[in-house]
Amino acid sequence: MMPFYESPDKSITSFINNKEEYIIIKMEGDINDEEYKEVFMLLLDREKTQGYTKVLFNQENVGNVSSKSRAWLVLKFIPMLQKQLGTNFEVAVVKSSTTFQRITAQVLLKSIMAINNKFRIGYFEDRNTAKEWLASKKK
Repeated sequence: MMPFYESPDKSITSFINNKEEYIIIKMEGDINDEEYKEVFMLLLDREKTQGYTKVLFNQENVGNVSSKSRAWLVLKFIPMLQKQLGTNFEVAVVKSSTTFQRITAQVLLKSIMAINNKFRIGYFEDRNTAKEWLASKKK
């Protein structure tokens, strides 16, 4: 795996999985607004992403993510992503271990699907199931 992004405090790490052709974003602990935006904005850089349109988003151990960051994701980032990729985007989300973060993620995913219901988004209990789902999707 090739490093893609790492926040200074290592609360966000991201890698490109060349073998399976997807990007992994892992969030642990509390997430800074600017770093949250930065890792997502990098998904729009085709050179950095090597053109991959599949993402495994692991939030098993995520702490606080501000409502401001989540609103930015839905209102600003998703429309940019849609403009660039159309519906050619797949993301497997690994659920958080905390009830609050699970509920927040479900609301966020429903909002994203309201913007573009053709994005393929799966929500999974564990990494292995998420990986299998991504692998089953055609490029």
